[in-house]
Amino acid sequence: MASVHESLYFNPMMTNGVVHANVFGIKDWVTPYKIAVLVLLNEMSRTGEGAVSLMERRRLNQLLLPLLQRRDFAMLPRLVLNSWTQAILTSGLPEYWDYRSEPLRPAVMCYFILQTQGPDITLSKLYKLIEESCPQLANSVQIRIKLMAEGELKDMEQFFDDLSDSFSGTEPEVHKTSVVGLFLRHMILAYSKLSFSQVFKLYTALQQYFQNGEKKTVEDADMELTSRDEGERKMEKEELDVSVREEEVSCSGPLSQKQAEFFLSQQASLLKNDETKALTPASLQKELNNLLKFNPDFAEAHYLSYLNNLRVQDVFSSTHSLLHYFDRLILTGAESKSNGEEGYGRSLRYAALNLAALHCRFGHYQQAELALQEAIRIAQESNDHVCLQHCLSWLYVLGQKRSDSYVLLEHSVKKAVHFGLPYLASLGIQSLVQQRAFAGKTANKLMDALKDSDLLHWKHSLSELIDISIAQKTAIWRLYGRSTMALQQAQMLLSMNSLEAVNAGVQQNNTESFAVALCHLAELHAEQN
Repeated sequence: MASVHESLYFNPMMTNGVVHANVFGIKDWVTPYKIAVLVLLNEMSRTGEGAVSLMERRRLNQLLLPLLQRRDFAMLPRLVLNSWTQAILTSGLPEYWDYRSEPLRPAVMCYFILQTQGPDITLSKLYKLIEESCPQLANSVQIRIKLMAEGELKDMEQFFDDLSDSFSGTEPEVHKTSVVGLFLRHMILAYSKLSFSQVFKLYTALQQYFQNGEKKTVEDADMELTSRDEGERKMEKEELDVSVREEEVSCSGPLSQKQAEFFLSQQASLLKNDETKALTPASLQKELNNLLKFNPDFAEAHYLSYLNNLRVQDVFSSTHSLLHYFDRLILTGAESKSNGEEGYGRSLRYAALNLAALHCRFGHYQQAELALQEAIRIAQESNDHVCLQHCLSWLYVLGQKRSDSYVLLEHSVKKAVHFGLPYLASLGIQSLVQQRAFAGKTANKLMDALKDSDLLHWKHSLSELIDISIAQKTAIWRLYGRSTMALQQAQMLLSMNSLEAVNAGVQQNNTESFAVALCHLAELHAEQN
């Protein structure tokens, strides 16, 4: 039985000195980087108010928000910048602040979201970030971490024991419900669940983290003795940003649950809207493999791996990742509902449907038809009309060379409108227009049909289909010899900005519609010499 799904029975909590605490329901790791952040918090509480100026304390508070990465914040939408937020972004947080404060709460959340939520950073970069805010505190943190790393295991044990005292007394140093308090309690709970062998491996990882940081600090000091041009200095400053870049991803440890969710959503959004800004296929796959090594049942990581493999036309890896994605949805119960059956069946039929689309993309039409028949069978058993409509659309794609394919397409459009599926209805109308254009229908009837589809696009904000519709109009005007109208439509598409929320106001120049419009424009200019 174990061979069916080994990860259900074997899921190591410790790999390469990093403790995986998912089995405790914490969904986070205790890492050397987070121990360094805990040392920073501890040193801030030990440092007297007179030793740190008001401006330094504000800069430190401003630095802490990106470092204390709570999972809840990553799920919040981007908030409107109000006056509180503008004040925080420009002059930092007040000297004393509490997450429970109602006026500050939305500003703190928005500031946190706007800051980086990427993977752990190296110790040398953490030192530099602290030094920019308060050089005196940076020196104290460096000494404290050095004593812990070069000392004994009991020093780290004593450090975590002392952290619990922050909440004791009538006037505790930290409020339990504040941002800092929640982070401290989260880490103390995760650490207290570890066995002795896991604590020892964590301490070994801390020593390695410290040694790597010391080595990098020495190298940076040596480089400062040599002359550098202005461009290199600018590049070095940019490297201090704690963002999800390739060099950050490659040198970091495993991501926490919140970090992983943010990373996956960010990369998926970039793949959809602007692939050039996403990580390269090799770098992205390396990071996904690292995520899956620590959590093989992370379904979303398998799906992003599927999308990434499609970029390089790797049919074997794409199929492998797609099947693993739906396997994890079923095995983890992510799609299950109250009766426990509907979610299971839903995953199966959409797995077959996606597999059919994958085979169709790579030209494996026979395999695609078999997978589509399986999806139709399961959807009919579950009475899932939405899935059946998607299957009907793919049936047309597979059989569009048949003489009676237009009948299937008309039926698909009517059903999509009936069940309130504007995306499928619009795609069906676009295909009907294309089919009837080749059949010699008059241009005015085709444009009337496209006008109806445009109403659906603007009503439901289907920006991708708006681009397709304009490219279709360009092709139809060219087909009927109206070069001036074709030129106008092509130029309108090229001048349009993206309607996507993540890319609002940005020119979308990496879509298929954009490429088609450019080709038409080039041919039109060539015809006019």
